[in-house]
Amino acid sequence: MVRGPGHTFELRVLSYRILHTADVHLDRQFSRIGSDASLPERRRRGLRDALTSLGTIAQEQHCDLVSIGGDLYEDNYSTKGTAEFLKTTFASWAPLRVAISPGNHDSFYGSSLWATTDWPDNVHIFRETVFTQLALGDDLFLWGLAHPDDSWTGNPFSGCSLPATGTHIALFHGAETGSRPPDKAIHGPFRAEQIYDTGFSVALCGHYHARRIDQATGLIYPGTMEPLALDETGPRGPVVLEMTGGGRWRCDPLETNRWEALEIAYAVPEGSTFAQLGESVSQAINSGVGNAQGRPPRCLVRVSLNGPAPEIAGGGLHTRGRELEEMILEKTGVAEVSLVDQTRPSSALEELASEPTVRGEFVKEIQARMETASESERPILQSALEYGLAALAGEIPPL
Repeated sequence: MVRGPGHTFELRVLSYRILHTADVHLDRQFSRIGSDASLPERRRRGLRDALTSLGTIAQEQHCDLVSIGGDLYEDNYSTKGTAEFLKTTFASWAPLRVAISPGNHDSFYGSSLWATTDWPDNVHIFRETVFTQLALGDDLFLWGLAHPDDSWTGNPFSGCSLPATGTHIALFHGAETGSRPPDKAIHGPFRAEQIYDTGFSVALCGHYHARRIDQATGLIYPGTMEPLALDETGPRGPVVLEMTGGGRWRCDPLETNRWEALEIAYAVPEGSTFAQLGESVSQAINSGVGNAQGRPPRCLVRVSLNGPAPEIAGGGLHTRGRELEEMILEKTGVAEVSLVDQTRPSSALEELASEPTVRGEFVKEIQARMETASESERPILQSALEYGLAALAGEIPPL
Protein backbone atom coordinates (compact mmCIF):
# COMPACT_ATOMS: atom_id res chain seq x y z
CA MET A 1 0.00 0.00 0.00
CA VAL A 2 1.18 3.55 -0.81
CA ARG A 3 -0.13 6.45 1.29
CA GLY A 4 -0.20 10.14 0.30
CA PRO A 5 -1.92 13.27 1.58
CA GLY A 6 -5.53 12.16 1.90
CA HIS A 7 -5.05 9.18 -0.38
CA THR A 8 -4.36 5.46 -0.02
CA PHE A 9 -3.87 3.29 -3.06
CA GLU A 10 -2.38 -0.09 -4.03
CA LEU A 11 0.72 -0.14 -6.20
CA ARG A 12 0.53 -3.12 -8.58
CA VAL A 13 3.61 -4.44 -10.37
CA LEU A 14 3.05 -6.75 -13.33
CA SER A 15 4.55 -10.16 -12.75
CA TYR A 16 4.07 -13.04 -15.16
CA ARG A 17 5.99 -16.30 -14.85
CA ILE A 18 6.73 -18.71 -17.69
CA LEU A 19 8.26 -22.17 -17.39
CA HIS A 20 10.22 -22.65 -20.62
CA THR A 21 11.63 -25.82 -22.13
CA ALA A 22 12.57 -27.13 -25.59
CA ASP A 23 14.25 -30.05 -27.33
CA VAL A 24 12.66 -32.82 -25.30
CA HIS A 25 12.81 -35.15 -28.35
CA LEU A 26 10.16 -37.66 -27.32
CA ASP A 27 10.40 -40.98 -29.23
CA ARG A 28 14.09 -40.44 -29.95
CA GLN A 29 15.89 -43.52 -31.26
CA PHE A 30 18.97 -44.04 -29.11
CA SER A 31 21.22 -46.06 -31.40
CA ARG A 32 24.46 -45.96 -29.38
CA ILE A 33 23.72 -48.34 -26.50
CA GLY A 34 25.44 -50.74 -24.13
CA SER A 35 24.69 -54.39 -23.60
CA ASP A 36 21.36 -53.63 -21.90
CA ALA A 37 18.73 -54.13 -24.61
CA SER A 38 16.17 -52.24 -22.51
CA LEU A 39 18.26 -49.04 -22.39
CA PRO A 40 16.72 -47.24 -25.41
CA GLU A 41 13.21 -47.70 -24.01
CA ARG A 42 14.33 -46.67 -20.53
CA ARG A 43 15.77 -43.46 -21.93
CA ARG A 44 12.61 -42.74 -23.94
CA ARG A 45 10.55 -43.31 -20.80
CA GLY A 46 12.86 -40.90 -19.00
CA LEU A 47 12.03 -38.20 -21.55
CA ARG A 48 8.29 -38.72 -20.98
CA ASP A 49 8.82 -38.54 -17.23
CA ALA A 50 10.73 -35.27 -17.67
CA LEU A 51 7.90 -33.72 -19.66
CA THR A 52 5.23 -34.96 -17.26
CA SER A 53 7.09 -33.37 -14.34
CA LEU A 54 6.70 -29.90 -15.84
CA GLY A 55 3.15 -29.60 -14.57
CA THR A 56 4.26 -30.07 -10.96
CA ILE A 57 7.31 -27.84 -11.45
CA ALA A 58 5.16 -25.05 -12.92
CA GLN A 59 2.82 -25.24 -9.94
CA GLU A 60 5.71 -25.16 -7.47
CA GLN A 61 7.25 -22.19 -9.29
CA HIS A 62 3.89 -20.34 -9.46
CA CYS A 63 4.04 -20.16 -13.25
CA ASP A 64 1.21 -18.92 -15.44
CA LEU A 65 2.26 -20.68 -18.65
CA VAL A 66 4.52 -23.44 -19.98
CA SER A 67 6.27 -22.57 -23.25
CA ILE A 68 7.89 -25.18 -25.51
CA GLY A 69 10.37 -23.98 -28.11
CA GLY A 70 10.15 -26.84 -30.59
CA ASP A 71 11.39 -30.41 -31.04
CA LEU A 72 9.03 -31.70 -28.38
CA TYR A 73 8.86 -34.99 -30.28
CA GLU A 74 10.60 -36.57 -33.27
CA ASP A 75 8.18 -36.68 -36.17
CA ASN A 76 9.86 -39.62 -37.91
CA TYR A 77 9.15 -41.89 -34.94
CA SER A 78 6.04 -40.40 -33.35
CA THR A 79 2.72 -42.25 -33.32
CA LYS A 80 -0.88 -41.65 -32.35
CA GLY A 81 0.21 -42.90 -28.95
CA THR A 82 2.55 -39.91 -28.74
CA ALA A 83 -0.34 -37.55 -29.44
CA GLU A 84 -2.55 -39.23 -26.82
CA PHE A 85 0.23 -38.99 -24.25
CA LEU A 86 0.67 -35.27 -24.96
CA LYS A 87 -3.08 -34.59 -24.88
CA THR A 88 -3.47 -36.34 -21.54
CA THR A 89 -0.40 -34.65 -20.08
CA PHE A 90 -1.39 -31.13 -21.17
CA ALA A 91 -4.99 -31.58 -20.04
CA SER A 92 -3.79 -32.63 -16.59
CA TRP A 93 -1.99 -29.29 -16.27
CA ALA A 94 -5.14 -27.18 -16.80
CA PRO A 95 -5.85 -24.39 -16.09
CA LEU A 96 -2.14 -23.84 -16.68
CA ARG A 97 -1.68 -22.57 -20.24
CA VAL A 98 0.69 -24.24 -22.73
CA ALA A 99 2.18 -22.49 -25.78
CA ILE A 100 4.14 -24.41 -28.40
CA SER A 101 6.28 -23.31 -31.35
CA PRO A 102 7.01 -26.40 -33.50
CA GLY A 103 10.61 -26.89 -34.66
CA ASN A 104 12.39 -28.83 -37.37
CA HIS A 105 11.91 -32.26 -35.74
CA ASP A 106 8.22 -31.68 -34.93
CA SER A 107 7.25 -29.29 -37.72
CA PHE A 108 3.68 -28.18 -38.40
CA TYR A 109 2.19 -29.49 -41.66
CA GLY A 110 -1.13 -30.91 -42.82
CA SER A 111 -0.79 -34.46 -41.51
CA SER A 112 1.42 -33.73 -38.50
CA LEU A 113 0.37 -34.58 -34.96
CA TRP A 114 0.01 -30.86 -34.33
CA ALA A 115 -2.51 -30.46 -37.16
CA THR A 116 -4.52 -33.68 -36.75
CA THR A 117 -4.97 -33.87 -32.98
CA ASP A 118 -7.83 -32.29 -31.02
CA TRP A 119 -5.80 -30.47 -28.37
CA PRO A 120 -7.16 -29.38 -24.96
CA ASP A 121 -8.41 -25.80 -24.57
CA ASN A 122 -5.38 -24.77 -22.49
CA VAL A 123 -3.00 -25.52 -25.40
CA HIS A 124 -2.04 -22.96 -28.06
CA ILE A 125 0.05 -24.13 -31.03
CA PHE A 126 1.61 -21.54 -33.33
CA ARG A 127 1.03 -22.59 -36.92
CA GLU A 128 2.47 -19.93 -39.23
CA THR A 129 6.02 -19.32 -40.44
CA VAL A 130 5.72 -15.70 -39.32
CA PHE A 131 5.17 -14.46 -35.79
CA THR A 132 1.56 -14.43 -34.61
CA GLN A 133 0.36 -13.08 -31.31
CA LEU A 134 -1.01 -14.69 -28.15
CA ALA A 135 -2.21 -12.25 -25.50
CA LEU A 136 -1.04 -13.11 -21.99
CA GLY A 137 -2.73 -10.13 -20.31
CA ASP A 138 -1.91 -6.62 -19.06
CA ASP A 139 -0.30 -5.56 -22.36
CA LEU A 140 1.95 -8.64 -22.34
CA PHE A 141 2.11 -10.64 -25.58
CA LEU A 142 3.76 -13.88 -26.67
CA TRP A 143 4.69 -14.17 -30.35
CA GLY A 144 5.44 -17.56 -31.88
CA LEU A 145 5.86 -19.34 -35.19
CA ALA A 146 6.24 -22.85 -36.58
CA HIS A 147 8.67 -24.63 -38.87
CA PRO A 148 6.68 -25.95 -41.87
CA ASP A 149 9.08 -28.84 -42.51
CA ASP A 150 12.38 -30.31 -41.35
CA SER A 151 14.55 -28.11 -43.56
CA TRP A 152 13.12 -24.61 -43.11
CA THR A 153 15.85 -21.94 -43.19
CA GLY A 154 13.79 -18.77 -42.93
CA ASN A 155 14.88 -16.02 -40.54
CA PRO A 156 12.22 -15.82 -37.80
CA PHE A 157 12.61 -12.04 -37.57
CA SER A 158 12.30 -11.38 -41.29
CA GLY A 159 9.54 -8.84 -41.92
CA CYS A 160 8.50 -8.79 -38.25
CA SER A 161 6.86 -5.53 -37.11
CA LEU A 162 5.62 -5.25 -33.54
CA PRO A 163 3.14 -2.75 -32.08
CA ALA A 164 4.76 0.29 -30.49
CA THR A 165 3.10 -0.41 -27.14
CA GLY A 166 3.08 -3.44 -24.88
CA THR A 167 5.70 -5.96 -23.79
CA HIS A 168 6.58 -8.63 -26.32
CA ILE A 169 8.15 -12.07 -25.89
CA ALA A 170 9.32 -14.25 -28.80
CA LEU A 171 8.96 -18.04 -28.78
CA PHE A 172 10.56 -20.03 -31.58
CA HIS A 173 13.00 -22.75 -32.65
CA GLY A 174 16.08 -21.38 -34.38
CA ALA A 175 19.84 -21.30 -34.83
CA GLU A 176 21.61 -18.23 -33.49
CA THR A 177 24.36 -17.88 -36.10
CA GLY A 178 26.89 -16.16 -33.89
CA SER A 179 27.13 -19.09 -31.48
CA ARG A 180 26.31 -22.12 -33.63
CA PRO A 181 28.00 -25.27 -32.28
CA PRO A 182 30.19 -27.21 -34.75
CA ASP A 183 28.16 -29.45 -37.08
CA LYS A 184 24.83 -28.13 -35.74
CA ALA A 185 22.27 -27.87 -38.54
CA ILE A 186 21.04 -24.40 -39.49
CA HIS A 187 17.26 -24.19 -39.02
CA GLY A 188 15.56 -20.81 -38.62
CA PRO A 189 18.82 -18.82 -38.60
CA PHE A 190 18.92 -15.45 -36.84
CA ARG A 191 21.32 -13.09 -35.05
CA ALA A 192 20.98 -12.46 -31.32
CA GLU A 193 20.94 -8.68 -31.76
CA GLN A 194 17.74 -8.97 -33.80
CA ILE A 195 15.80 -9.71 -30.60
CA TYR A 196 16.10 -6.23 -29.10
CA ASP A 197 16.34 -4.53 -32.51
CA THR A 198 12.91 -5.93 -33.48
CA GLY A 199 11.33 -4.76 -30.22
CA PHE A 200 11.16 -7.99 -28.22
CA SER A 201 12.04 -7.90 -24.54
CA VAL A 202 13.27 -11.49 -24.56
CA ALA A 203 13.31 -14.57 -26.84
CA LEU A 204 12.51 -18.06 -25.57
CA CYS A 205 14.22 -20.39 -28.00
CA GLY A 206 14.96 -24.00 -28.79
CA HIS A 207 17.38 -25.89 -31.06
CA TYR A 208 20.73 -25.63 -29.24
CA HIS A 209 21.05 -28.29 -26.56
CA ALA A 210 23.30 -26.27 -24.23
CA ARG A 211 21.74 -23.79 -21.81
CA ARG A 212 22.26 -20.09 -22.50
CA ILE A 213 20.74 -17.15 -20.63
CA ASP A 214 21.99 -13.89 -22.12
CA GLN A 215 20.71 -10.68 -20.54
CA ALA A 216 22.75 -8.57 -22.97
CA THR A 217 20.82 -9.81 -26.01
CA GLY A 218 17.63 -11.21 -24.48
CA LEU A 219 18.39 -14.71 -25.79
CA ILE A 220 17.39 -17.77 -23.78
CA TYR A 221 18.08 -21.39 -24.70
CA PRO A 222 17.03 -23.75 -21.90
CA GLY A 223 18.97 -26.72 -23.29
CA THR A 224 17.68 -30.28 -23.13
CA MET A 225 15.82 -31.56 -20.07
CA GLU A 226 17.79 -34.80 -20.06
CA PRO A 227 21.10 -35.56 -21.80
CA LEU A 228 20.47 -36.85 -25.32
CA ALA A 229 24.15 -37.40 -26.15
CA LEU A 230 27.33 -38.14 -24.23
CA ASP A 231 28.59 -34.56 -24.58
CA GLU A 232 25.48 -33.06 -22.95
CA THR A 233 27.03 -32.89 -19.51
CA GLY A 234 26.13 -30.84 -16.47
CA PRO A 235 22.84 -29.78 -14.84
CA ARG A 236 19.75 -29.78 -17.09
CA GLY A 237 16.15 -28.71 -16.85
CA PRO A 238 13.70 -25.95 -17.76
CA VAL A 239 14.09 -22.27 -16.94
CA VAL A 240 11.67 -19.88 -15.23
CA LEU A 241 11.21 -16.51 -16.93
CA GLU A 242 9.64 -13.78 -14.82
CA MET A 243 8.39 -10.61 -16.47
CA THR A 244 8.30 -7.85 -13.85
CA GLY A 245 6.90 -4.91 -15.81
CA GLY A 246 8.25 -2.41 -18.31
CA GLY A 247 9.87 -5.17 -20.34
CA ARG A 248 12.17 -6.11 -17.46
CA TRP A 249 12.84 -9.78 -16.90
CA ARG A 250 14.83 -12.29 -14.92
CA CYS A 251 15.48 -15.93 -15.69
CA ASP A 252 16.28 -18.72 -13.25
CA PRO A 253 17.61 -22.09 -14.46
CA LEU A 254 16.33 -25.22 -12.75
CA GLU A 255 18.19 -28.51 -12.26
CA THR A 256 15.70 -31.33 -12.68
CA ASN A 257 17.50 -34.00 -14.73
CA ARG A 258 17.44 -37.56 -13.42
CA TRP A 259 19.86 -38.85 -16.08
CA GLU A 260 23.39 -37.50 -16.35
CA ALA A 261 26.20 -37.57 -18.89
CA LEU A 262 29.72 -37.62 -17.51
CA GLU A 263 33.06 -37.04 -19.23
CA ILE A 264 36.14 -38.53 -17.59
CA ALA A 265 39.77 -38.13 -18.67
CA TYR A 266 41.89 -41.11 -17.69
CA ALA A 267 45.66 -41.42 -17.94
CA VAL A 268 46.60 -45.00 -18.84
CA PRO A 269 49.51 -46.29 -16.71
CA GLU A 270 52.54 -47.52 -18.65
CA GLY A 271 52.34 -51.21 -19.49
CA SER A 272 48.64 -51.67 -18.63
CA THR A 273 47.12 -54.95 -19.75
CA PHE A 274 43.56 -55.43 -20.96
CA ALA A 275 42.32 -56.66 -17.56
CA GLN A 276 44.22 -53.99 -15.63
CA LEU A 277 42.81 -51.25 -17.82
CA GLY A 278 39.26 -52.54 -17.39
CA GLU A 279 39.66 -52.58 -13.61
CA SER A 280 41.31 -49.15 -13.29
CA VAL A 281 38.90 -47.38 -15.64
CA SER A 282 35.97 -48.95 -13.77
CA GLN A 283 37.34 -47.55 -10.50
CA ALA A 284 37.66 -44.08 -12.07
CA ILE A 285 34.06 -44.26 -13.28
CA ASN A 286 32.77 -45.40 -9.89
CA SER A 287 34.54 -42.47 -8.28
CA GLY A 288 33.02 -40.01 -10.78
CA VAL A 289 29.53 -41.50 -10.54
CA GLY A 290 29.66 -41.19 -6.76
CA ASN A 291 29.34 -37.42 -7.19
CA ALA A 292 26.78 -37.57 -9.99
CA GLN A 293 23.15 -36.55 -9.74
CA GLY A 294 21.98 -39.67 -11.57
CA ARG A 295 22.72 -43.02 -9.99
CA PRO A 296 24.72 -45.60 -12.00
CA PRO A 297 21.75 -47.02 -13.98
CA ARG A 298 21.05 -43.49 -15.28
CA CYS A 299 24.64 -42.40 -15.95
CA LEU A 300 26.07 -42.12 -19.46
CA VAL A 301 29.86 -42.03 -19.41
CA ARG A 302 32.46 -41.08 -21.99
CA VAL A 303 36.06 -41.82 -21.04
CA SER A 304 38.97 -40.22 -22.89
CA LEU A 305 42.01 -42.49 -22.59
CA ASN A 306 45.35 -40.72 -22.82
CA GLY A 307 48.93 -41.62 -22.03
CA PRO A 308 50.81 -44.67 -23.37
CA ALA A 309 48.85 -47.20 -25.39
CA PRO A 310 48.01 -50.29 -23.29
CA GLU A 311 49.49 -53.69 -24.06
CA ILE A 312 46.44 -55.58 -25.31
CA ALA A 313 46.92 -59.06 -26.71
CA GLY A 314 44.83 -59.95 -29.75
CA GLY A 315 44.69 -56.38 -31.02
CA GLY A 316 44.70 -52.87 -29.59
CA LEU A 317 41.92 -50.64 -28.35
CA HIS A 318 40.56 -50.26 -31.85
CA THR A 319 39.85 -53.98 -32.23
CA ARG A 320 38.99 -54.82 -28.61
CA GLY A 321 37.52 -51.51 -27.47
CA ARG A 322 33.92 -52.72 -27.47
CA GLU A 323 34.92 -55.77 -25.45
CA LEU A 324 36.57 -53.47 -22.92
CA GLU A 325 33.46 -51.28 -22.75
CA GLU A 326 31.31 -54.32 -22.00
CA MET A 327 33.66 -55.32 -19.19
CA ILE A 328 33.44 -51.84 -17.68
CA LEU A 329 29.64 -51.80 -17.99
CA GLU A 330 29.46 -55.02 -15.99
CA LYS A 331 31.82 -53.71 -13.30
CA THR A 332 30.19 -50.29 -12.86
CA GLY A 333 26.49 -50.78 -13.58
CA VAL A 334 26.28 -47.51 -15.52
CA ALA A 335 23.88 -47.25 -18.45
CA GLU A 336 26.44 -46.59 -21.17
CA VAL A 337 30.20 -46.38 -21.61
CA SER A 338 32.06 -44.98 -24.61
CA LEU A 339 35.86 -45.08 -24.75
CA VAL A 340 37.72 -42.48 -26.80
CA ASP A 341 41.26 -43.59 -27.64
CA GLN A 342 43.69 -40.68 -27.36
CA THR A 343 46.66 -42.77 -26.27
CA ARG A 344 50.11 -42.40 -27.77
CA PRO A 345 52.42 -45.20 -28.88
CA SER A 346 54.02 -47.10 -25.99
CA SER A 347 57.78 -47.12 -25.35
CA ALA A 348 57.96 -50.54 -27.02
CA LEU A 349 56.53 -49.04 -30.18
CA GLU A 350 59.09 -46.23 -30.02
CA GLU A 351 61.81 -48.86 -29.98
CA LEU A 352 60.31 -50.44 -33.11
CA ALA A 353 60.30 -47.06 -34.85
CA SER A 354 64.04 -46.72 -34.27
CA GLU A 355 64.82 -49.98 -36.09
CA PRO A 356 66.64 -49.62 -39.46
CA THR A 357 64.14 -52.02 -41.01
CA VAL A 358 60.97 -52.03 -43.11
CA ARG A 359 59.05 -52.51 -39.88
CA GLY A 360 60.74 -49.46 -38.35
CA GLU A 361 59.93 -47.30 -41.39
CA PHE A 362 56.33 -48.51 -41.35
CA VAL A 363 55.90 -47.60 -37.67
CA LYS A 364 57.47 -44.16 -38.19
CA GLU A 365 55.16 -43.44 -41.12
CA ILE A 366 52.06 -44.34 -39.12
CA GLN A 367 53.27 -42.29 -36.14
CA ALA A 368 53.82 -39.25 -38.36
CA ARG A 369 50.32 -39.50 -39.76
CA MET A 370 48.89 -39.96 -36.26
CA GLU A 371 50.25 -36.55 -35.22
CA THR A 372 48.03 -34.69 -37.69
CA ALA A 373 45.12 -37.14 -37.90
CA SER A 374 41.59 -36.15 -36.99
CA GLU A 375 39.62 -38.00 -34.32
CA SER A 376 37.83 -40.01 -36.99
CA GLU A 377 41.10 -40.91 -38.78
CA ARG A 378 42.95 -42.12 -35.67
CA PRO A 379 41.09 -45.45 -35.31
CA ILE A 380 41.75 -46.22 -38.98
CA LEU A 381 45.48 -45.55 -38.59
CA GLN A 382 45.58 -47.54 -35.36
CA SER A 383 43.96 -50.49 -37.12
CA ALA A 384 46.45 -50.17 -39.99
CA LEU A 385 49.31 -50.25 -37.50
CA GLU A 386 48.01 -53.36 -35.76
CA TYR A 387 47.34 -55.31 -38.95
CA GLY A 388 50.59 -54.13 -40.53
CA LEU A 389 52.73 -55.26 -37.61
CA ALA A 390 50.91 -58.60 -37.49
CA ALA A 391 51.45 -59.11 -41.22
CA LEU A 392 55.16 -58.25 -40.98
CA ALA A 393 55.43 -60.80 -38.19
CA GLY A 394 53.80 -63.42 -40.40
CA GLU A 395 50.78 -63.79 -38.10
CA ILE A 396 48.14 -62.96 -40.71
CA PRO A 397 48.20 -62.73 -44.49
CA PRO A 398 49.04 -59.26 -45.76
CA LEU A 399 45.92 -57.25 -46.69
